[in-house]
Amino acid sequence: MDRLVRVILAAGLLLALAWPARAQSYSQTSRAFVQTPQALGMGDATVAFPTRATVFFYNPAHLARVAPLRPRVTLVGLRGTLTSNTVDQYTFYRDELEPAIERGLDELSSDELEALYDEVFALGRTRTLVNGDLLLPSVLMQAGGVGLGAGLFATSVARYRAEDGGAGIPAVDLKGQGDLIGVAAAAIDFGRFGVQGFSAGLTAKYTRRYLTLKAKPIDTISPDEHLYLFEATSFGLDLGLLYDLDVVPVPGTLRFGVALYDVLASDFDYAYRRSLIGDDAQDDPVAIAMERMLAMDRYALHGSSRVGLAYTTPALGGLIKETGIALDYVGYRQPRIEQTFTAHLRMGVQARLSDLLALRLGLSQGYTTFGAGLRLGLLQLDYAYYGVEEGRIPGQVPSWNHSLLLTAVLF
Repeated sequence: MDRLVRVILAAGLLLALAWPARAQSYSQTSRAFVQTPQALGMGDATVAFPTRATVFFYNPAHLARVAPLRPRVTLVGLRGTLTSNTVDQYTFYRDELEPAIERGLDELSSDELEALYDEVFALGRTRTLVNGDLLLPSVLMQAGGVGLGAGLFATSVARYRAEDGGAGIPAVDLKGQGDLIGVAAAAIDFGRFGVQGFSAGLTAKYTRRYLTLKAKPIDTISPDEHLYLFEATSFGLDLGLLYDLDVVPVPGTLRFGVALYDVLASDFDYAYRRSLIGDDAQDDPVAIAMERMLAMDRYALHGSSRVGLAYTTPALGGLIKETGIALDYVGYRQPRIEQTFTAHLRMGVQARLSDLLALRLGLSQGYTTFGAGLRLGLLQLDYAYYGVEEGRIPGQVPSWNHSLLLTAVLF
């Protein structure tokens, strides 16, 4: 048990720190992309709401609307995300689990062991996540109605849950992932060519992924349990469309957006690289093969999509600058969990009070979200608090997350 806890902590640290910070997207898909608090704060409803933060991973058609004539260069960005139960998990390990391990689990009475397992279930049922992203240099520009963009992104995540492995024994479900992503995007505003209000975009992504995982009951984990590292690459294409609907009788713009992710993509073929925990010379080929099969099954790449509407207004009486409200439906070709309709919905609003401050509020999968953005010269700071549902219906297996992003923009 002591070995297991140290494996979990080591995996989280290695994959959250060793690879310059994804990695993982939503719990329903394995596609490589970087989330942004600017979208998460307003309920993650973005497909028809163009911003410079959403051109690479949400809807490439946004690039035609927001890319400036003068190149806009993002020098660097750092994002961190923590679930709200991270401190509780650490406190439980320090105050209860570690002393029990030092005493020896075999020395615990049946009542003590049952109480310990009950608390593991109570805390572990909700996912614990530590995520870090590094936004390397990227550039956006526009010329003659054509938006162009390119960038590098590195992202990592460590996820942990404890589930019932049968007979009341906790089972570990651990995942660590690091992605290095290269992106190139292009979009056309067809208004320049006589088709008013219509734009389309394409994103090409190359991803190198590092993955480690462990999914087994605690009582089957040996004292010298290994943690294996797998590596894979993928190339994929995302498509996006944006159309202005000329049906609003009041000032403002109603837009329709759709994005198709990994419409053409090579799947991740995970290959064993080395042991993160344990001696390589003592690797178990059978265990490696089983974990590779699990990785291929759980973390295969399948297409996903978004469709939505957004309405934006111009400045209101000089008090509030551009304000928008958005609604998205997120779909998955092969979801890991069959969720209800409401778990696929995202909606939100953003009010830009000035060039310096933006406030955001939303509803994602039935959970309230909020966030804010602050611009200070070359620095941009964005925060979001949001929920994620990993069960079938909202309220079944929620987790709450804090996400903070700091970027430095040259222009």
